[in-house]
Amino acid sequence: MKESEIKIIGKMDDESREEFKRETVAGLDREVEKILSATKQFELPKNEEDLRIIEKINIWLEEYFKNIGAEEFVKKIKADQFVILQENDFVKIGHDMFDSDWSHHHAKMMPGMDIVFVKRLPETEKFAALVSYLHEAVHIESRFKLNAFVSKEGVEDPRGMHRLGYSIKSTKKGKDEKLENYDYFDGLNEAITQMITLDILRQHGQELERDYSITPEEQKNFKFKDGYMGYEYVYMVMLQKLAENLNQNPRDYNKKFNKNIFTGDLMFLRDVEKVFGKGSLRVLAFMGSHPPHASDLEMIKFFEGYFLTEDENERKEIVEKIFSGEEDKGYFEKYKKRAEK
Repeated sequence: MKESEIKIIGKMDDESREEFKRETVAGLDREVEKILSATKQFELPKNEEDLRIIEKINIWLEEYFKNIGAEEFVKKIKADQFVILQENDFVKIGHDMFDSDWSHHHAKMMPGMDIVFVKRLPETEKFAALVSYLHEAVHIESRFKLNAFVSKEGVEDPRGMHRLGYSIKSTKKGKDEKLENYDYFDGLNEAITQMITLDILRQHGQELERDYSITPEEQKNFKFKDGYMGYEYVYMVMLQKLAENLNQNPRDYNKKFNKNIFTGDLMFLRDVEKVFGKGSLRVLAFMGSHPPHASDLEMIKFFEGYFLTEDENERKEIVEKIFSGEEDKGYFEKYKKRAEK
């Protein structure tokens, strides 16, 4: 993380603000060093193919950024940003160090740290492994921003927020003044990240077959293993409606979503409320706020129905179903406040 990626919220003179930023970056660097030191004993050595893939990913990303007019945002990805692990060690590190269940993931990137933990997959899943590498590399390339809060006394406040691409992770006070963690736009972010990943690989299909012995059939059949397919489908339904109502070509409007995951320009998301009404951005933000959404077919159908229907009353009924059981953390209350403005 760079100092330029940090925004300090709270009263503080310029000198103290810059010092606080330096301390924040230094603290994160120490945390990264501590994590890497603790995981070193489990890390598998990178083989020739791992190094070749990482170098190839840099070439593909540089080409992709140029094609979407975002070449000034591309970052060089280094091999030491990937920590390769056996499956049991991958799951154990997720549980012990990050208090998270990684059993259904192939790789996890730590926002701000730009470190990716990768599960070593068998040789028979070569394309899935390549998707994991590239998907997490797209996350590394995505625009990152950290909002750090300071109290009136000028000390760090436990609240905070960071954004990676479209995804927002926020820690703030909920009911009874307890600190709560909130996730917004995670489904949208994963959908676009995965679609960029698969688009890049499709563009290099012949290369994959020639250099990595990955057949077109293997690439085609990956859709049955794509854990983000539900999010991708909802995004495409919404995109089609947005483009249609804004008199734009869906392909061109999709390019805007793809480019801005890297540039950080999110103002155009206001188009969602222009087309679907007040509160609709809160609905989109909620998709993916709980990891099970990705595999919950009923929930995916609710989101699909919300963005497909033209009937405002039906949309309100679907919202009730989407936010059912969410009263404890206030997601539904935030939607209602926005919808009633």
